[in-house]
Amino acid sequence: MPEYFYDDPEWDARQRAGKITLPILVLGFDDDPWANTEAISRLLAPAQNAKIERREIRLADYGLSSIGHMGFFRTRECGEIMAPRRTMAGETLPG
Repeated sequence: MPEYFYDDPEWDARQRAGKITLPILVLGFDDDPWANTEAISRLLAPAQNAKIERREIRLADYGLSSIGHMGFFRTRECGEIMAPRRTMAGETLPG
């Protein structure tokens, strides 16, 4: 399944993704072997109606040696990477 779940005809995922209109924040990490830049682009392509903000995270910018695919959710640095936080309306929140 080269297009991941978009290839599953029972899910109708490509058409459903095209209906998304909510804002989406997407993080990519330069040491992620699965969700690399190309894979993220392919995953997001059908969501053409969503407002997508992509952040490509370079580990060296944060003094990190690795995060990998799921490590972001296990690291204390995730707060620094996510700052500034924003509301859905685009307002910046403190801290």
